[in-house]
Amino acid sequence: MMVIRFLFLMCLSVPVLAGYTPDLVEFDGEQALVFAAVDEMYIGDGGTIEFWVVPDWIEAPPYDPVVLSNAGAEGASYLIAVLRDRDGLGIVSGDAELMVPFDFTDAQLHHVALSYYSDQLAVYIDGRLVVSTEFTIEDLPAAGLWVGTADGSTAPFIGAVAGLRIWGRPVAQEDLVRFAATDVLDAGAGHPDMDYLRAISAFNEADLLVPTTDEQE
Repeated sequence: MMVIRFLFLMCLSVPVLAGYTPDLVEFDGEQALVFAAVDEMYIGDGGTIEFWVVPDWIEAPPYDPVVLSNAGAEGASYLIAVLRDRDGLGIVSGDAELMVPFDFTDAQLHHVALSYYSDQLAVYIDGRLVVSTEFTIEDLPAAGLWVGTADGSTAPFIGAVAGLRIWGRPVAQEDLVRFAATDVLDAGAGHPDMDYLRAISAFNEADLLVPTTDEQE
């Protein structure tokens, strides 16, 4: 049975979360979330994916647990995993792979953002640029967007994911930092890229919201 809880992680001492209650889903390796594949999930024309994540395993599993996957029969347009030793991220698009070093062993939520600029991928963790490199996000047909697994059963995640947002253009680093711990749907938030918000999680309702054009205007 899927366990979804909406809570403020009092046990996590991540200062940027002070005063912000993220929508959060916990995974025990036995379940995942899946959402319909829509064009708004593709960021190959330029865009940003951001989320909070904390892995929750001690002994390394025999695979790299997947946080997010937009994939189909021809492979993943993008797949993001925490490496099995909790020492970085693995990012996959088509046949291309990228390893991003980072220490996830502190049992804290960390903010991850991938910004894609026409064959250039920048990866930020907790607001700091970790990697910027040539990389192509492939335009592959997707059967769904999975959170907590690669395809519903492969490489299940153990830990928590929160605050997933997908943007239709790259979000500036200073805005990633400024709004990481802000409810961007709040009328007073003032995120400068709201017209380009393509999807935002509502994990407390096991949902992913895709704003309509009218809502964005």
